Amino acid sequence: RWLGQFDQAKQHYQSALQLSNGSPGAHRGMALILYAQGKDEKGLSHWSVFEKAQGDGEARVRELMGDK
Repeated sequence: RWLGQFDQAKQHYQSALQLSNGSPGAHRGMALILYAQGKDEKGLSHWSVFEKAQGDGEARVRELMGDK
C-alpha cells in the first residue's frame, strides 16, 4: 500500500486465486487492495470469503482438539 503498486499486487493476487480460488490470504489481499481503491462492494465480496475461511478453520481446529 505504501508503495502504491496496487496494479502489480492485484495481478499477483489474481494469479493466486486462479491457482487456488479458496486461498484465504489471496482473498484478504484482494479485499484490502479493492478497499484502498474505493471499490468497497468488490472488496466486501473478497473479505466475506476470507472471513468464512477463517471461521471454518477455527471450527476445524476445535473439532480436531475435541472441543465442541
